Amino acid sequence: MVRGFSEEERSRIHSQILDAARTTLAAEGYMKVTIRSLAQAVGISVGTFYLFFASKEELLFAVLEREEQVLKQQLFSEGLLKEPLTRRSLADFLQKAFTLAHQNPIIRQAVNAQVYQKMTAGISPETMAAHAAQDQMDLTPLLKHWRHQGRLTSVDDAVLSGALRAVFLLSLHEDVIGAPVFEDVVSFWINALAAAVVVEEG
Repeated sequence: MVRGFSEEERSRIHSQILDAARTTLAAEGYMKVTIRSLAQAVGISVGTFYLFFASKEELLFAVLEREEQVLKQQLFSEGLLKEPLTRRSLADFLQKAFTLAHQNPIIRQAVNAQVYQKMTAGISPETMAAHAAQDQMDLTPLLKHWRHQGRLTSVDDAVLSGALRAVFLLSLHEDVIGAPVFEDVVSFWINALAAAVVVEEG
């Protein structure tokens, strides 16, 4: 328990800090998020802030993780476990997921190469590894269901999870790929991935 606070107070302040950070990040961008302004918004001292988060980067990474979980819940509630997997359905799902992530103000900033580098600079390798492991864990029910259907090729689940995550990491390289062709490149990768991992009947 954080010193001087009850469990209820600790939970409330923790959520308030996350909410304040999300609001500022979405409306004004990474550079406008400061520990002092967040502490003032929540009504705590800067010293108290550090009882909850070790750094601005740790806080914003937590905001990003929470945002990703909301997006995953939204996507995974749309019937992917109900219908047989096809190349078309997987491609449509990935395209929708990419579009939602690309339009989300928090995720959109996080996949800006410069912001991503700053945001993750103070994050430990263990935390980054745990984040990747959570992504794979979140996909496990889908992969198990699709394998039970006999719809996936023999590609290893870890490789497949990595390939699915790579779709979203393409945004980190939009400047390198080039804005005029970026959307077409994403669609090409999504359709190629679906063709490579989904076994079609007949």
